[in-house]
Amino acid sequence: QYKTGGSSSLLLSDMHQIKEGRFGGNVKLITDCNLTQDVDIHGDLMLAKTLDVKEHKVTVGGNLYTIEKGKLVMGNTEAYVLVKGDVNYGTVSTGSGCKFTDGTLEVKGDYTDPNYTDINENHTLLLSGDSLQTVACNAYLGTLELNNHSEAGVYSENTIHKKKLLLNGCNLTIGDGTGIYGFTLDDDYVVEQNLTLLDDTLDLNGYTLTVK
Repeated sequence: QYKTGGSSSLLLSDMHQIKEGRFGGNVKLITDCNLTQDVDIHGDLMLAKTLDVKEHKVTVGGNLYTIEKGKLVMGNTEAYVLVKGDVNYGTVSTGSGCKFTDGTLEVKGDYTDPNYTDINENHTLLLSGDSLQTVACNAYLGTLELNNHSEAGVYSENTIHKKKLLLNGCNLTIGDGTGIYGFTLDDDYVVEQNLTLLDDTLDLNGYTLTVK
């Protein structure tokens, strides 16, 4: 059972203060925390300090923000963070942002990261909304995977830098044109529509690219 209604808020010095890892409202973390259990928050999660997910799963029913010295850390293959709303990291000047070397961050809303962070390829940013998702990102992502099959798909005004791209048949629009940025094939790739390469290098890596 959730402790309170969805309109309540909780100020935490330790995530372990959440009984059974569940809370029905908004949560603000004010001290560094290494998770030892899965956490399910129905409202927003605001990080003013570092949250290290370890091998656990964090579910956020609302939005995820970092402020002040807040930071989200994912360094384990099993680490999984699901955000059903938007993700917005603070700027470099606040020390906020992320440290991703492994695991998966799934986002169903918009994704904003103004920091110039270099993220390991083993980490996946999965965009899985069911309507338009907007990306504003200066970071060099690891693996960017799209699972947004809406007609609008994913939109970014500027280049999304990444080490690996998995489109899964989804629409990615950059500026006023639809297309993709260069990536390296790890299997034969079939595109059943026009393919526009907007930037970077498309490395066939010995595989076959078929455009129908």
